[in-house]
Amino acid sequence: VNSDIPKQYTFEYPACSDASALSFRVVPLSENVVISEGAYTSDVNPAHMKNVNLALAICTYRREDYVARNINMLREEVFNKENSMLHGHIASFISDNGNTLQQSDFSDEHIHLFANKNSGGSGGFSRAAIEALRANDFHPTHIILMDDDISFNVYALERAFSFLRIIKDKYQVSMLGGAMFRMDKRSIQHASGEKQTVQGIISDKAGYNMFNIVDVLRNEVEERVN
Repeated sequence: VNSDIPKQYTFEYPACSDASALSFRVVPLSENVVISEGAYTSDVNPAHMKNVNLALAICTYRREDYVARNINMLREEVFNKENSMLHGHIASFISDNGNTLQQSDFSDEHIHLFANKNSGGSGGFSRAAIEALRANDFHPTHIILMDDDISFNVYALERAFSFLRIIKDKYQVSMLGGAMFRMDKRSIQHASGEKQTVQGIISDKAGYNMFNIVDVLRNEVEERVN
């Protein structure tokens, strides 16, 4: 391609059904090349897209600053942004196991806070999920379990939302799992599916570097987890 002004280009991927992964490389032919943005896209018949509503079930215990930061980000990027693809399709349900959050800060039509006894992660997530299913003003099709101290961006939720809208019927009951990355070295994976054994918790994919193509391919191998 060659253009002196900003221009959008679309390239089709070849049909490679036997490939483990597809990638591309951009090679600049001069020193003045600028790529402003890029995306993978697909043409999907709207009639085939599923209705998806995501309930974010957050369990927290005295992590006030983390929860406030993430909720404020959702307010700015989704709840108060009508042109967001997630607007109207997402709501948060917070189980406060520490009873330290203020209702006035975390309660509106999109955010629901519930004081809960300190019943651990399983009890907190269960309470948030139950309240999401009880809600009168929101009817979730999926519930996403989220730790209180995570750092994430809206794009992760947009990808999950888009994926669930076009998922094939045979995968409807499958669980969509996320991965955990290090905060100090964000390309290094800490865990992606784990096994609880008598020796303790085993993570087969800890330490993978997502800048390394070999690790990326190894990461796609399905492992048994529980």
